[in-house]
Order: sequence, then structure tokens, then C-alpha cells
Amino acid sequence: MPSEPALAGDLSTIVVTDRAALDGFEEQWNALLARSAIPLPICGPAWFLAHIDHKRTADCRWWCAFAFAGDRLVGVLPLVSDPRSRGGLRDPSEYFMHDGAPVLEPGREAEVANALLEAAYAEVPEARRLAFGGLRDSPVLDALRAQSWTSVRQEGMGSAVRIEGAFEDWKRTIGSNMRRNLRKAANRVERDFGAPPQAEFLTGDDAPLELLDEMARIEQTGWKAEEGGAMGLRTEVQAIYADVIAGWKRAGFLEWHRLRFGERTVALHLATHIGPKLTLVRICFDESVGRYSPGGLLLMATFERAFADAAIHRVDCVERQPWQQNWRMEAVPYHDVHAFRPGLLTLVTGYAPERIGSALRESRFLRRLLHRAPAESA
Repeated sequence: MPSEPALAGDLSTIVVTDRAALDGFEEQWNALLARSAIPLPICGPAWFLAHIDHKRTADCRWWCAFAFAGDRLVGVLPLVSDPRSRGGLRDPSEYFMHDGAPVLEPGREAEVANALLEAAYAEVPEARRLAFGGLRDSPVLDALRAQSWTSVRQEGMGSAVRIEGAFEDWKRTIGSNMRRNLRKAANRVERDFGAPPQAEFLTGDDAPLELLDEMARIEQTGWKAEEGGAMGLRTEVQAIYADVIAGWKRAGFLEWHRLRFGERTVALHLATHIGPKLTLVRICFDESVGRYSPGGLLLMATFERAFADAAIHRVDCVERQPWQQNWRMEAVPYHDVHAFRPGLLTLVTGYAPERIGSALRESRFLRRLLHRAPAESA
């Protein structure tokens, strides 16, 4: 059940620990996500509910703190207990993507973050550290960094394309070889399949949940199956995605991008459009027709559509992959943030060791010294 409301200035906070009660916050949570600085699908209720319903073990506790200004939801902080850290809480674990983040009202990130952290510590007195992963440079990261005892370090990279200017101008930046190869591929498709490749963008009520089965089938045609990452090889993963995309569809966020050669589906994007951001959550193509470049053809069609849509300001490809360099994608750094509860015990067992470790990792001189030491002693 929700905790008793606590007040911080004009903000009130509650902490929910009852699964059924969370459903009543879904609509407002999605609305806040759409106007937030990090409108990513992993930060919304569909992701957290799937974690609770599918991935939470019996010994894992969870909490969700909400902040309100009057009746308006202005902040959400979902947390789970961290089995790797005594006295630690963290954002929900990822599903093959970077972790989520608090969702905070634009322009009020710092004060809302303070109120949510205070609510979490009051609800879980034994908690000494809150850990967040996969945060991008944003006012949300700044708000967490501004907490009195925090440690921030870069932990990965993502990729994105800013949707600015004209499509043809951007297209010229990706190089003539790729443009030429995709033109040739489209011509071969028309010659061999009797029609040009057809890209479809299915949104809103026209985004069928059933295409998840088609994506699972296509993923089993290539490297994802060989490496064990194909969705269809792991029924629990497909069950998670089924619940997640149902939540995205209820919110109006879900998109499917499909490429067809004749009547045959050869490439798919599972995507979300939240606020100004289009996120390609999961992509696949049928490798049995790989010589026709179905993945590249669908991606080019996706960018052409994005540049034609004034509501899209950025296409986010989530993870950094070598092939993205051909598309001149911008590298996006991700950061881990550890926010420590002030106190002597936390200082000795958590904050000080974390800061010392961070300093060692960031010091080029110390890294060189430690790297040379074994060789010199030998």
C-alpha cells in the first residue's frame, strides 16, 4: 500500500509497494515521461511493471516513489533492492538495454530529485546507497550529480542521430558508397521480387502486438540465433517483451517499422515515439536475403520518414555498434551514478571507497604506474 504522503515545499511524495496500486499511476507516469528530458521507453511504467511481474526474484523487494505538485505528477523513482550491495537500492535491471532513470518534471529536476530521494530513504531506513545506470547527459543527470554525496562515472556508449535540416543534406553525409550500394540493392529487389522494397510504419492502433512473433521468427535466421540472443529461443524474454509492448501501445508510444520484399517481411524495427524522441528498441532483418541489404534499406526509410516529421527531433539507436559509423551516428555517453546517504558508516564503507576507486580509474598517471609495476618488478 502507498505510504503516508510526505511534504517537501510544495511537493508531496508517496511510496508505493503494492503491485495493484501501480496501475493507477500509469497514465500520469506516461504523460510525465513524454514531457521529460529523457523520454526513453525504459523509464516508463511498462518497463517497471514487466520487471516486477517477470524478473523479480522472491528475495527482491521493490518500491516506487511518486512526487506531486498539487494533483500533477512531477516525479517518479522506481527502485529495487540490489543483491550485490548491502544497504543498496538501484533502478530496475535492464533487458538487453541500458538501465532506466528517474522521471523528473522539466525545469524542476533538482528539487523533485531531492524530494524523491528523501522519500526513498524515509521508506527504507537501512538503505545507504541508490545506484542508477545508463544515464545520459541531461538535467536529470545534473540533478543527481548535485546531491551532496554522489559518484559519477562513464559506463558505456550509445548512438543517436539529430533530426535537423533536410533529409537529402543529411543523406549526403553518410558517404557515396553506402548510398550507391543501397540504390543497387533496391534495384535488385525490384528485379528479383517483381516490385520495389516497401517500407511500412505502423503506429497507434495500427501497431499490432502480433508482430512480436514475426520479429522472433526473423531473429532466428541469423547471428542472434547463433549467439543465443534470439528472442524466440528464450520464451521468458518474449513474454517480457509482450507485456512491455502492450504497455507502450496503451500509452500510444508503440511503433513497428516493417520492410517487405513482395509479400515477405524481411526486416523489422520495434520502436517507440515518446515526446520528440524516436527510439529503435530492437531491430532485425532476415539474413537469408542479406545480399539485398534489408536492414540498411529499412533504416534509410526510417530516417527519411523522421526528417519529414516535425515531431521527431532525434532517432536513438540505444547501443553503440561498429556498423553505425557508416551512418555518421553521434556517440552518446552513458553514466553510472551512485548517490550515498550522508553518514559516518556510509562514508567509510561506501562513499570514500567509491570516490577513491573512481579517482584511480580516471587517473592516467596511476593507470600507467599500475600497468608498469608488474613488468618492472619482474
